[in-house]
Amino acid sequence: MVLVSDRDNDADHRTDGRRMSVTVAQMRAHIRQLCEANGIEINFDRHASASYLSDRNHGAVLAPEIWIRPVRSPRAYAVALHEIGHILGRHQRSQAVLVREHWAWHWAKRHALDWTPAMQRHADWCLESYKRDESNPQH
Repeated sequence: MVLVSDRDNDADHRTDGRRMSVTVAQMRAHIRQLCEANGIEINFDRHASASYLSDRNHGAVLAPEIWIRPVRSPRAYAVALHEIGHILGRHQRSQAVLVREHWAWHWAKRHALDWTPAMQRHADWCLESYKRDESNPQH
């Protein structure tokens, strides 16, 4: 069950159309809130990010978890949202990696407190890297 709203983040916009400034502390708290509200365990790793439905009880329960770097920047926030998107987003059971990745980034952007051009560039770079990998004959 997704407990976050599917509507756009209208409350996060000023009346002049510009986004409100969001601090890294608010981003970090937002990740924690999303995970708590949706029963997702957060694990920290300095080197990689991933999301899983883990078999914690030897086949009894599949529990969602993400592995992320600590949220210390907007980019780390975007990646954390992306990993949550792999659990809560649409089309995550697709056989096509690019479909899953696209929709996880879509979920991240839609649920972010703020989405900066730098965050979008990182999402685009990640998607392009999957396209490059997909076109590599070794894969």
